[in-house]
Amino acid sequence: SLINVNGDLTIKHFALDRINLNNVVTQFAVVDNTLNINKIRADVYKGVLSGRAKIEKIGENEYNINAKQMINEVNLQDMFSDLFDVQAISGQANLVADVTIPRMHSYSDLYHNLNGTISLGASHGVFQGVDFNLFVNPDGMSLTNKKSTAFEQLQSDFNFTNGISKNGQVHFSSKYVIATGNGMIDFSNAKINYNLSIKSALPHNDEKINSVLIPVTVSGHLFSPKINIKNIHLYTTDIVAPAAKTVATQKKKRIKE
Repeated sequence: SLINVNGDLTIKHFALDRINLNNVVTQFAVVDNTLNINKIRADVYKGVLSGRAKIEKIGENEYNINAKQMINEVNLQDMFSDLFDVQAISGQANLVADVTIPRMHSYSDLYHNLNGTISLGASHGVFQGVDFNLFVNPDGMSLTNKKSTAFEQLQSDFNFTNGISKNGQVHFSSKYVIATGNGMIDFSNAKINYNLSIKSALPHNDEKINSVLIPVTVSGHLFSPKINIKNIHLYTTDIVAPAAKTVATQKKKRIKE
């Protein structure tokens, strides 16, 4: 570069395609076509972003990007709606990302070239479009077509290579269920293939069934997937106990998908 620069910068509003930041305060240096953001603080989706980044120009409108960022108390519904046109999840979350994006030319390269780790911890949110509580709390069945699952805590961890996380982990809990799962998220091709186990203890009942395990697959388009429920397993002992056993086969058949 012809000019090397060091400085502090304050920006009221900054927009890069779909990414919108407000009240940006940063310390930066430009040396040899490389922008080093040594410190940044900004308001984003009702949360606060902090971290550092390195942006290296490698060609005409082409960049290598390295970033370590944290966003505290971000509004998930605002973020997913703005970035992905998705309103299927809400809640307040903390997000930690340590990522690289090589040869970024446009916003779409963020999906195809994403490498690194992303962790998301959320609380007091809602999944829209599916009611995982229905099988263990039929009294809460809605008379409308609007299905949802409120969760109290959610934790997910992903390791991306070229836009694909092959074995991401997710865990969430609600008033009635605990769910764990893993699988593939493919940002590059907008696909998902996840296996979830929905578990819950049941209240006292005449059939002496103590707990239920619901295997669920989530597959198809990343932002409008199909959710399929496999055979539901009922247990007469705690499902985490080694001696757990299912009820009679004829009863299982009545609750198949």
